[in-house]
Amino acid sequence: MTTLTGTFGGTLETFRNTLAASTVFQTWCGATGDNASELTADALTHTHLISVTQDDFVLPAVLLFFGEGADRKAVSYSNKNDFHPWPSGEVVMRFEESYDYDAWCTDSEAVATAKFQGIEAIVDDIVAVSGADGKASFVRVRSMTSEPQFTFPEQGRSSLCIWEWAFTIG
Repeated sequence: MTTLTGTFGGTLETFRNTLAASTVFQTWCGATGDNASELTADALTHTHLISVTQDDFVLPAVLLFFGEGADRKAVSYSNKNDFHPWPSGEVVMRFEESYDYDAWCTDSEAVATAKFQGIEAIVDDIVAVSGADGKASFVRVRSMTSEPQFTFPEQGRSSLCIWEWAFTIG
């Protein structure tokens, strides 16, 4: 697993680590371990930064990247000329998980509701720890779509539930 550094890379790493430390995310991705560090380490294998090849993608997973309008400001914390780079824009988390297509055909509302509630609970957990003890800090969170999006086998694709959330930083 590659670790990113720098103004933007460090920001994505902070979001990735915040996500992996979430007990709700750990449950969602099926992380295993005997203690918090092992659970977090296993959950990290379900997070990917910027891009990933299909061979490396183990579902369920989250892809983290910057949305449009990522910017880097210079911020000074005093009257001196000691400016520090500060990223702004949106960090996007793209949640992807498979679902039971037969269950969808029987009761699509139940499947969609379960996926909605599962991912929303992860976002709520991240919001609850925002800015605490090295966790990701942001000023707003929004869903990029009104609900999870589903792909279907008849479209020649896997049965995937995809939902993107944007966290505004800076």
